[in-house]
Amino acid sequence: MRKPTDRNPWACGSSRRPGGRRAYILIAVLGLTAVVATLGWAFLDAHSTIMPEAVNRSGSVRAQYLAESGVNLAMHYLMYPPTTVPVGDYWPGASGIAIDATSDYTDISISQDGSDPHLFAIKAIGVALDPDGAVRGKHSIQAKVIRPPPNKWFIPYACLGFSSLAVPPTITVDGDIHANGDLVGSGWCQGDVSAAGTATWPGTGPPASVISGAASFPAPTINPALYSTYNINGTTYDAYIFNKTTMSGPDATSLNAIDMSATNPGRIIMTPSGDLAFKKNVQLNGTLVVTGNLTLEDGYSLIAVANFPALVVTGDIHVNKNGTVGTIVGSVLCGGTMYDDGMDNVRMDVTGAWITSNDFSFQKADGSYRFTWDPMRSVFWNFEATAQVMPITVLSWKEN
Repeated sequence: MRKPTDRNPWACGSSRRPGGRRAYILIAVLGLTAVVATLGWAFLDAHSTIMPEAVNRSGSVRAQYLAESGVNLAMHYLMYPPTTVPVGDYWPGASGIAIDATSDYTDISISQDGSDPHLFAIKAIGVALDPDGAVRGKHSIQAKVIRPPPNKWFIPYACLGFSSLAVPPTITVDGDIHANGDLVGSGWCQGDVSAAGTATWPGTGPPASVISGAASFPAPTINPALYSTYNINGTTYDAYIFNKTTMSGPDATSLNAIDMSATNPGRIIMTPSGDLAFKKNVQLNGTLVVTGNLTLEDGYSLIAVANFPALVVTGDIHVNKNGTVGTIVGSVLCGGTMYDDGMDNVRMDVTGAWITSNDFSFQKADGSYRFTWDPMRSVFWNFEATAQVMPITVLSWKEN
């Protein structure tokens, strides 16, 4: 049997063991600890920026979503403006709009193109905040969009006949004339004269053109129900009911003093079913809707709100005094006939479009009726139209 030697320090009874087996184990553990510590510090150093980067990324993404929400909100309000926006105007935007319950917000600005009223530029800035209020993320979107033309009638004629039309010598027309039936003109016109049937013009001017067989023009419906309760951009309004069969000058003055902007922005004044007679010097601001006949007396004046007609009459229009003079600023929709009732020296000036179902019936040759086409006053809301299917077209989109 071999005896332990000095070359084997682990041999039994050896006198040369430096701490024995435990010393080697301790050295190995310390070395492994050093390796693990080095790897841990390397891992922490490599990942020390992950949390701030994640927070910054979250703020950037949230700011982008806020900016996108701002553009969508702007497009919605372009189609359906808040009730604080005047009818016919557009929402210009606002600052510090909260999208949710956080303190984050979006700033929105909208501007209308100077040459194209349907083109708009939208800028939305989304801002995401830290709990202490510091800005964590900001994102900007600039878009150009086309808002479709609103539901309005665009009447390109100074005088439009639903069917056949005869224009007497006492009528002067500054603009074009059209009839959806035959047309015979004995008045004065230098514009274009057209008819779906046969058009002739033995009158003066002369017209720039006289065209037969033209396409019929879709005419507005003369229906008081369309005006009693009307809808503009998703908001419903009610007309003001005037419960009298005659209207005096003081009546009109009292009506003009009523602020109807919130409930009736078109200032539509409706009478009960039946005829209405004006007294002298009735000067009314707004749209007058008569279910029946209307009689005019000297000194009358009707001035419509923009984008509304001035007068809607389901029946006939009469004058009952010699020398009756009046003005109408806005389009006229007449479901019957315009009569002079044999009165002398009747004068009427209409700026907008005269739209009629029937002819004129003038007995006196000393009257003077002037219809002047105006591109602004010949446009008014079409309450018969349905809602738009495609509300907005985005032309460009830029983010930064």
